[in-house]
Amino acid sequence: MVTAGGIAATKSGCTDWDCDQVWRSHASIVKAWLDRRGSLKAADEESAIRHVRSLLETNRSRFVPLFGEEVWPVRDQLGFIKLQAEEGQEVQVGQDSQILRIFLIWPEAWSKQFCRGFDSEFVAQTLLDRGYLIADEGRLQYQCRVPGLGQRKRFYAVSELILQGDHES
Repeated sequence: MVTAGGIAATKSGCTDWDCDQVWRSHASIVKAWLDRRGSLKAADEESAIRHVRSLLETNRSRFVPLFGEEVWPVRDQLGFIKLQAEEGQEVQVGQDSQILRIFLIWPEAWSKQFCRGFDSEFVAQTLLDRGYLIADEGRLQYQCRVPGLGQRKRFYAVSELILQGDHES
């Protein structure tokens, strides 16, 4: 509508622009807005992803790594970090290019911290749709065994791809 208004004003002699200049100006404004916003996806989806990304970036120390020599306790633990190789590959700690780090987030931490201000199912579904959430078939959670915890537990499993920016699946 803004472009149409600018062209109408130009054609009626209200401005001294040419129509191409109106198009170029509008395109540069839309591009700047889109670069700042991040995508054309719904704002609440973008806010939810930014919130989860921010918490992962600032709270990595609150995740216990499930690889390496030993597992140590972490104060105010949010979950675990698991290594996952690409399909058909073995996990080998020296070959990072084919390995994803998966943040296994306790369900309570997910709902109280990662989804604060959002519906937790909405956040999980949004991340699943974008390829950031790893889930079991027909569920939004991922079940796995963690050394020292006995039976399998359910987690929200967020791929480190969320830290790399927009990822469409």
